[in-house]
Amino acid sequence: MFAKYRLDEYEKRTQGVPYAEMAKAGGGIAKSVSDIRETDEETLYRVSAERLEGCIRHGSTTIEIKSGYGLDLDNELKQLRVVRDLAAAFPAMIVPTFLGAHAVPSEYRDRRDEYGKLVINEMIPAVVDRGLAEFIDVFSEVGVFTTEEAEQILRAGAAAGLKPRVHADELYDTASAEMAVRVGAVSADHLTKISTRGMSIMADSQVIGVLLPGTSFGLPSLEFAPARDMVERGLAIAVASDFNPGSSPSESMPMMIAITCSHMRLTAAEAISAATYNAAFAVCRQHEVGSLEPGKRADFLVLDCEDYREIPYRFGTNPVRRVFMNGKEWMGSRTALDID
Repeated sequence: MFAKYRLDEYEKRTQGVPYAEMAKAGGGIAKSVSDIRETDEETLYRVSAERLEGCIRHGSTTIEIKSGYGLDLDNELKQLRVVRDLAAAFPAMIVPTFLGAHAVPSEYRDRRDEYGKLVINEMIPAVVDRGLAEFIDVFSEVGVFTTEEAEQILRAGAAAGLKPRVHADELYDTASAEMAVRVGAVSADHLTKISTRGMSIMADSQVIGVLLPGTSFGLPSLEFAPARDMVERGLAIAVASDFNPGSSPSESMPMMIAITCSHMRLTAAEAISAATYNAAFAVCRQHEVGSLEPGKRADFLVLDCEDYREIPYRFGTNPVRRVFMNGKEWMGSRTALDID
């Protein structure tokens, strides 16, 4: 969830300006934090609803939404209340995640330990008491939260009843994938720099590796997670959009499938499975969605394709013509029609 796009940063990135330089000047996550703090709840709901509709138009019917651009108690709760309200207003299955440990806010830059304690002692209890999230996430990365700090926060969240997931090994190999296994995380996301050891340990666990091709494409780093190697090692993987204003400002899952095939060397069938059936496991919804089976929600799409391989082949287009959620056709935010 975010308030505004960061268009000026995109232009700078394409000209080779490093992210660290932009962050030092007040950009990056800090800019999105400022935007969220300056945006009232009603406005945040409106812009988020518009983006959610865009996700549905591109075929997403189960959508995880994270907080993480508030980085204080009031604004993290504000974001999660908007997620709750979106879930009540839309027929899509919305999965809420608390990401209070997305970064250390500027006001705590010289007292990192205090911010970690704030997340553990104040934010997690408040989120749980209000029933605003199902998952807890932490950005475990060089310059953000160390593996040890992330593990402490995730264990505190798990003790309070939140299911852990981790931003892991995106920019550097920090052994966060191995930590995700130690804490019993549902998923380890990104994994661009995962080690051979990390892949082996994850392959022997129940942790889903969530690959985010739009992030590598949008940065643009063009360094992608070793998906082919992961599959060959037996590591269960999912594919998601990581729709955010910094690195992947795209709600198009068809485009994510295309990037997964062209840059990560998965087949169309593997990429589609990762974006549907496997992705349901990554949000603990495998018994409800992800495949067409008796007893599950009737969430399905009608595509303008003669062959499923057209989804990645015709990249940059939206093949979705009709969207059905729980047996009803999505007609926009105002109307839903029953199937005849």
